[in-house]
Parts: sequence; C-alpha cells; structure tokens
Amino acid sequence: MKNFILLLFLFLFSSVNAQELNLYSLINKSYSTNKGDYSTINNKKLIFIKPKNISFFKTDYIKEKYSFEIISLKNEDDFKNFLKSRNDNTFLFDVIIDNIYENSLVVTLKIMSTNYKMYSEGSFPFFIFEDERKVLLKYNSKSKKWIFSKIIEISDEPNT
Repeated sequence: MKNFILLLFLFLFSSVNAQELNLYSLINKSYSTNKGDYSTINNKKLIFIKPKNISFFKTDYIKEKYSFEIISLKNEDDFKNFLKSRNDNTFLFDVIIDNIYENSLVVTLKIMSTNYKMYSEGSFPFFIFEDERKVLLKYNSKSKKWIFSKIIEISDEPNT
C-alpha cells in the first residue's frame, strides 16, 4: 500500500510540476564521486526497464559524453528478447523510490547482472549483485529537475 501511495503521489506531482530525472546524470554523479566506484559502470550497457506509471525518468537525453550507455526497454518481454540476443552477462539497472520529503527524494540505485540461462531457467530469474546505493536527490524548481545531492549509503551486499 505504501508503494502505491508513493507512486500515486509521484504521478500527480510529475503531472503538475512537469519534473524530470535524467538517469545519465544521476548515474554518472552517483558513481564518479569515488573514482574506484566508476569501474562499476565504465564501458557498460545498462538495461533499464521503464516503469509503466512513472514518466519523469529520462534516458534519451545526452548533452555530454558518458563512458556507459543506458538501453531503455518497455517491458520484461523486451528484456527477455534482449537477453536471447547476447552471449555474455547483461547489466540491469533499477531505480527504487524509497522516500519523498519536501523537495527531496531518496532513491536506491541497483545494478545486477544476469544472462539468458540464469534468467529463464528455474522457478525464478537469477541475478548477480553488482552494486546498490542509496542517493538523496533535491528538486530544482527553476529547472524542474531532480538533481543529485549526495550518496547516503553504499551496500556491500544485496538486500532481500
């Protein structure tokens, strides 16, 4: 129920304020604060499955050159088809909205890897933990964008 209320609030807030969250900028800033962390995303293709109810995530906006690429897919079936076409591990990127405060948003960024065999065989899809970090975003009302503020926590192992 809490997630539904959060999604509803975000949907209403995004339609009223026309907000935007540039995932390229968010990922770059979240991993470039510590140069050792940048190897997690450097020269990788990060697959992002767009949530149906959240439209303010922007993955097609590139003014700068980045050393990683975001491939945005519409649904899980597109993801399965993408996995079929690859022989190596694929990196799945996810954004989880944790908390909303006044002009602040706490999100968890997750990167996991999988391949077609691990994903399709067995009862449940299997992922390998790559990275998880909790980030604070601030809303800039002039530009109507969520801006990276700071890293709150970096997990050494996945949460279940």
